[in-house]
Amino acid sequence: MYTQLDTYFQYDFILFGLSSNSKEYKLAWSLNQTCCCHFIKVPDITLKISENSVASFSHFYYRQGIQTWRLLRNQAVPEGTETVQLLPELMQWNFLLRLDDPGNHICLKQLGQNLKITPDINSFSQISVDLLPNKDNLLF
Repeated sequence: MYTQLDTYFQYDFILFGLSSNSKEYKLAWSLNQTCCCHFIKVPDITLKISENSVASFSHFYYRQGIQTWRLLRNQAVPEGTETVQLLPELMQWNFLLRLDDPGNHICLKQLGQNLKITPDINSFSQISVDLLPNKDNLLF
């Protein structure tokens, strides 16, 4: 007899999609300059795609107090010829900026202005996490 565990996760983060032609380390550096943060490279996020394959996604991290920011590459680090997306439904965005437990500590209007003047960002948009079918890929 099998038992299924149904859980409900609270997605208490804000998500931005970023379009950039820059390498991830260059984009992280640009965000450090314009958004007054200090992203550091941390180990890649690894997801099991199928029985025999995994995909790794570049990951930068910044924490100040209770705020945690993550800059994630939406496309897997190249290992084969197949292109794997962290969130395939957002393939128009090269990068994802995830702001954990934002509360009232982040002024989204000011952040939007900072993203707008970041030279390595072509475009960006805030994304409604609840509408994403693969949002569980962001739980780590």
